[in-house]
Amino acid sequence: MSERTAALDYTTEKIRDIPEWNLEHKGWAPQRFKSKTSSSETHLLYRTARLLGSGNYADVGVYRGASTACLAAGLCDGGHHGTIYAVDLFAPLVVGEGESDEYAHWCDNADTPQLLRHHFDETYPHIQLAICEGDSSNFGFALEVPFRFVFLDADHSYEGCVRDYIAWERLIEHEGMLAFHDTHLPGVARVIDEIDPWWELVHHIYSTKIFKCKR
Repeated sequence: MSERTAALDYTTEKIRDIPEWNLEHKGWAPQRFKSKTSSSETHLLYRTARLLGSGNYADVGVYRGASTACLAAGLCDGGHHGTIYAVDLFAPLVVGEGESDEYAHWCDNADTPQLLRHHFDETYPHIQLAICEGDSSNFGFALEVPFRFVFLDADHSYEGCVRDYIAWERLIEHEGMLAFHDTHLPGVARVIDEIDPWWELVHHIYSTKIFKCKR
């Protein structure tokens, strides 16, 4: 998976450089978790896991679990095995002054671990799920296992994102991959501008950028 792909048009979300993806099996489609990624970004994550193969994967910033389930679908359809680390605070959002109850409900993900466990037990029993509830960078600094792929989508401030990058990138294997979501946000974009030279950009789809480790 070495081709470089262009960003999507924000208004249409059409894949410009890789129309053949439209003909590929979309094994992520049956899952019903809410997602903040476009369908093309979702397919990119699924395809990455399917092609990268067996190993450890991390979804750092799980939200409602769509990206975690998508990675599992990719591993399963590729005939692979592995463990997916689902990292998040998993807490209900406290409604602040001026925020609506609807907004709080949309962001609340305290029940996501239970939903993911049920989904994995029912759909992907041979794919291991590791729920990591707490600060995303603390988990990265505490772990000492190699990863094939890490998807950073937690704290989007510069300080939070750079801390996640430092915590997790050290764990990624040679030829493994690191992805950033919401790359249009200033904090994330600044971190990407400063990442180490051994990271090669191989995909840019919508607001997701994937880098391959050449270290």
